[in-house]
Amino acid sequence: VERREEILQEKRELSTGADPSRLMDRSGGSFRLRQEEERRRNVVQKELPRVNDKLRKQILEWEETHGQPLLVRGQRYLVVMEEQARLEEAAKEEEKQRRERDK
Repeated sequence: VERREEILQEKRELSTGADPSRLMDRSGGSFRLRQEEERRRNVVQKELPRVNDKLRKQILEWEETHGQPLLVRGQRYLVVMEEQARLEEAAKEEEKQRRERDK
């Protein structure tokens, strides 16, 4: 659960902290910063689905063993994961539709 939350935080940081002007910066360290940002983005894209699958299996196994739902911060974590996935998918679809309208 902690690793998934860390990856989600990293994803939020990458999506909100991206200043478009950084792409035009030609200073010495800017290449390294862009390279590091791309590496972090790749780690998030590869690791998040893997962690989600593994965690979902572990949670289901835990719930079956203990006979009760796994709660994190008072909410069943499987429901939280599903809701986050649904919201992310809706945001992607909304962005796609916005781009279509802007063409």
